[in-house]
Amino acid sequence: MKRTVSIILSALFAVTLVCGCTVESAPSATPEFTTPLATATPEPTTAPTPVTAKTDLIGFVISDDQSFAACSLMYGFLQTTAELGNPSVILRYGEETTALEAVQRGIDLGCAGMLIMNPGAVNNDAIALAKQNGLSVITPVDRTDSEADINVYVDSEDHLIEMCIAAVDRMTERSISKNGGRILIYGKSPAPLYNRCLQMVQESYSQYGVLSFTRTTDNTDAAIEELTNYLLTHRGICALVAIGDKDSQVARDAREAASAIIGNSGVPEEADAIEGVANASGYVLPEISSNLRSNTAITIFGTGFTDENIDLISRERIYGLSIIPYYDTAVNCVMLMDRLLRGEELMSSAKVNRPIIRHDTIEKYVTVYDEIKELFAIEQAE
Repeated sequence: MKRTVSIILSALFAVTLVCGCTVESAPSATPEFTTPLATATPEPTTAPTPVTAKTDLIGFVISDDQSFAACSLMYGFLQTTAELGNPSVILRYGEETTALEAVQRGIDLGCAGMLIMNPGAVNNDAIALAKQNGLSVITPVDRTDSEADINVYVDSEDHLIEMCIAAVDRMTERSISKNGGRILIYGKSPAPLYNRCLQMVQESYSQYGVLSFTRTTDNTDAAIEELTNYLLTHRGICALVAIGDKDSQVARDAREAASAIIGNSGVPEEADAIEGVANASGYVLPEISSNLRSNTAITIFGTGFTDENIDLISRERIYGLSIIPYYDTAVNCVMLMDRLLRGEELMSSAKVNRPIIRHDTIEKYVTVYDEIKELFAIEQAE
C-alpha cells in the first residue's frame, strides 16, 4: 500500500519518531517539508538530546514494491535522518516512473545527497545523473560498481561460514569435542558452503566431521521426509546449518520426526554403512562415540527473517538465525551521508555484516519489525 505524506508523518508521530521527513509517491505529488525536531528519548526519565536543524535535503531513491526489505530500509532512513536533524524525502520509482525520473525529482527539490538502490547495477545511469548534478551518492545493500561515493553492501558470503563457526562453538559448549560430532550443511545448493566448512573444520577442528545433504523438492512434506531419512541413516549429527529461508522449518520437523522414530524403534542398522567409508572426494568422517550414535539433539542454525523463522527462534526451536539487516544498513548509510555532506573523505565501500540473532537477542529485531508492519501496513516478512 502506498502511503501519502500526511499518513507517513502521522504514523511517525505515533511511534515517537521525529518528523523531519517527507515521502513522495508520484511525480505529481507536492512534497511537504517539516522542520526537524528533537527525538523523543525511549527513556521517559531522561531528557531528549537536542538536535541541530540542518538544511541539506537527503533523498532516498527506492523501488515502490512495498516489500519488507523496502519498508525496513525506508523506516531506518526516515528515523535516522530525523534523529540527525536532516530534512529528507523518499523518491519512489516503479511501474509509472523510472529511477532516472525519481533522481531528477530529487534534484529539482534541491537534494544535496541521495541514497539510491542499485540491485544488479540497474540504476547506474540514475547514479550518474545524480553525480553529474553535484550530489553525494550512497548505494545500499547490493555490492555493485558505480559512480556512487560509497557502496554500503551487506555481506552475502561470509555469513554462512560464520554460522558454521557458531555451530562448532555450540558443539564445543555442549562438550561434544571428544565425541566426533558432525555438522550437516542442508539446502538446495549445499556444496559451496560444505567445501568451505570442511576446510575450516579440517584446519582447526579436526575432531569434528562435516556432512551435506541436498534438498530436492519444494514440497514441504516431501522435504521433511527425505531429510528425516537422512538423519536416521547418518548418525552423530549435532549441528545443522540450513541455507535457505524455508529450510529451517523442514530441519526442525525432520529432527523431531527422526527423534521419535529412534525413540520408538532405535537406530536403523543401515546407519553404520557410512562409518569409516571415504566419500567421493576421499574424505573419511572422524569416528563418533557410541553415545552420539543415538543422539537426537541437533542444534539448528537458519537463514532469513521470515515469520516462520521468527516463531522458531522465539520458541527456541532453532538456535541461531542469520538475517539481512536492512534497517541497520539504512541507518549506516544515513550516518555516512551526514559525514559526506560535512566534507569528510571516506572509503568508497563499507560492508555491513549479517548478524546471527538468538533467542535472547531477537526482541529488539521483533520490536522494529512490529513498528514497520504497523507503519507500512505490511502483513509479514518475506
